[in-house]
Amino acid sequence: RLTAVAARDEAKAHLNQAALALARATKLHGSGVMTDADFQNRQFEHDIAAAAFKRTEAGVASASSRVTDAATNLQRTIIRSPITGFVLDKRVEVGQTINALQQTPVLFLISADMTDVTLEALVAESDIGRIKTGMTVHFRVDAHREVPFDGKAVEIRRSPVKRGRFVS
Repeated sequence: RLTAVAARDEAKAHLNQAALALARATKLHGSGVMTDADFQNRQFEHDIAAAAFKRTEAGVASASSRVTDAATNLQRTIIRSPITGFVLDKRVEVGQTINALQQTPVLFLISADMTDVTLEALVAESDIGRIKTGMTVHFRVDAHREVPFDGKAVEIRRSPVKRGRFVS
């Protein structure tokens, strides 16, 4: 749009210059100092400058329309969640094309609040014996380090996880 406005301003300046030249030519032609051919050339130059100015005005209107269309399209591309909550899983990447014709795509898995989340945690073998079902647990997540979350221990699995290298 800025380029179109600059082109219009330049065409306006050329039109003003041609109008002044035509006004001078009219006086000179009226007093018999200028030939008919030179006077007609000044008229043509003025008409050409006027047409160029109208063309650049149309260019400004077209550019403004494209800016409006782009803003409308940008508004339509914003993905809004119908609820506030926590993003549990992101299933698309930035710039990925989404095809919703065959089935409704899942973009994000969102929890309305943290009561809907099941947290599985590895606990040291020496501490697992002190944890009981129904016990209150406190934890933090990387996305909200300053916010503590609370929950209840629902299920305790006492199956060890083997780590490291094993030699047979």
